[in-house]
Amino acid sequence: MHLTERDVELFKLLSASGVCTLEQARKVYDGSKWYHYKRIDRLCKAGYLIKRGSYIELAKEGAETVGDSKYRFRHDDLRKIHSEVANIALLLGESFISSRQLRKQYGLNRRNHFKGAILHDDKQYFVYLLGEKSTRQYIASVKHEIKSLASARITDCAIVFALSPESMALFEVDSCRLQELLLLPYPAGVDMLSQYWDFKFPGAAKSNKPFAHYETNDYYITSLILNDLAKRTALDAYFQLPYSKPIKIICLPKQQKFFASQYPQAEIIPIKN
Repeated sequence: MHLTERDVELFKLLSASGVCTLEQARKVYDGSKWYHYKRIDRLCKAGYLIKRGSYIELAKEGAETVGDSKYRFRHDDLRKIHSEVANIALLLGESFISSRQLRKQYGLNRRNHFKGAILHDDKQYFVYLLGEKSTRQYIASVKHEIKSLASARITDCAIVFALSPESMALFEVDSCRLQELLLLPYPAGVDMLSQYWDFKFPGAAKSNKPFAHYETNDYYITSLILNDLAKRTALDAYFQLPYSKPIKIICLPKQQKFFASQYPQAEIIPIKN
C-alpha cells in the first residue's frame, strides 16, 4: 500500500500521543468531511491502524513505519486522557515531545505521570493533565514526581493542565521546586500559551527576582496571565516581609477579581484579551 504524507503525519501524531479520535484524524487530513473515514478504513485493513470505537491507535505496521512500538491501553478512560494529549500535539505541532522520547532521553521508567513536554525557548516544559475529578492522592503523586524531576535537574519547568476548576483548586499554590510551573485550565490554557507565553512589558527591564518578570526603578512587574505558581509562591514570601518596591500584577480581565483577592498589596492591571 502506498502511504501519503498525511498518513505518516497521522502515524507520528499517534506515536506522540498513543491514540487520537476520528475527529482529530480529520484535521490531519485537511479537515475533509469524508475522506479520512475511507482512508483510515484502508489503513486498518492494511495493518497500519487499529480502530476502537471512535479512537484510533497504531497497529504494528504503522508503528514500525515511524520507528516506534504500539501503545497498550487497558480501558477507554486512558484513551480519553491520551486523546487530549493528541489535541495538544495537534495544536503545538513539532514543539511537542512525546512521553516516550522523554523517558528514553532521561532513562526514566514507564510509571510516570507526565504526558510529554513542550519545547519553548530551548526549555522543555513537562506536561501534566489533571482529570475532571482528580483526587488529592493523585495530585499529591503528580507533585511528588515534579519535585523529583526538579531535584534530579531533569527539568525546571512544567505545565499542569486541569480539566475542571475543582482539580485546579486542589493543586493549590505550590512551586514544586521549579522555576516555572504553569497551572492552566484545559483546553483554554493551550490557546493562552500561544497568545501570552512571550508577553513583554515595554519600557521595563527584565528582573532576576524570583517573584517578578520585569522591573523599573519604582516598581516590579509580574505577569500572572499564565498562573505561574513559582512566581505566586515567591510573591507570597515577598509580601510577608517588609518590601522595598511595590508590585504591579498583569492579568486578564477575567482574572482581575481573583488576583485582587489573593494579592491586596499589589496593583492589579488587566490587559485586553
